[in-house]
Amino acid sequence: RFLSVPVFSGEEMVAVVGVANKTRDYVEADVLSLELLMDTVWPVVERIRMGEEMTRLAVRDNLTGLYNRHAFEQRVEEETARSERLEKGLSMLMIDIDHFKEINDSFGHPVGDSVLVGIATALRATSRKGDLGFRIGGEEFAVLLPDTREDDAVVLAERFRQEIATRSAGSGPACTVSVGVAERRAGEAFSDWFRRADEALYAAKESGRDRVCTR
Repeated sequence: RFLSVPVFSGEEMVAVVGVANKTRDYVEADVLSLELLMDTVWPVVERIRMGEEMTRLAVRDNLTGLYNRHAFEQRVEEETARSERLEKGLSMLMIDIDHFKEINDSFGHPVGDSVLVGIATALRATSRKGDLGFRIGGEEFAVLLPDTREDDAVVLAERFRQEIATRSAGSGPACTVSVGVAERRAGEAFSDWFRRADEALYAAKESGRDRVCTR
């Protein structure tokens, strides 16, 4: 009353498909029918899975698993429209790892990569549900904070900055981050909002690094 057959992709077994609860015992003809069905269905399943993986790779950074810059630009449009429609606050964090080139030069790129992964892990640990983290290039990260005014965004930025400092005190190279915070103003173009967040980040780095500034 139970029948299962292996499913192969080339010479590799990739799945096992089972059926049960037939009113009579399964026979050899049922085996052949199920194998024929899977020969037809499984290529379709693989194409769907490949499409889903390509979609995931198109919006995710391969190293950190965070959203990439392409996804950042898409989500900015969506969250801006939502913020205006609901008249809710929308803030942005711009994050840069302090002296990251020195980490790469002193410890090597594999260690640098582990630092980037650690930043992403800390972002996830300190983010709230609904916050959106991105790696937008090199050692630069961004976080979109829906329904968040500047004062609350600063609190979240400080929490993240302190999390990085705490983690860095354990093992591996010393690592700190500078963070710029900007709340979007009503009717403000993305380019102007992004520029203010970037200026806040620059101010944090110019005033000594390992701190949070606003614009």
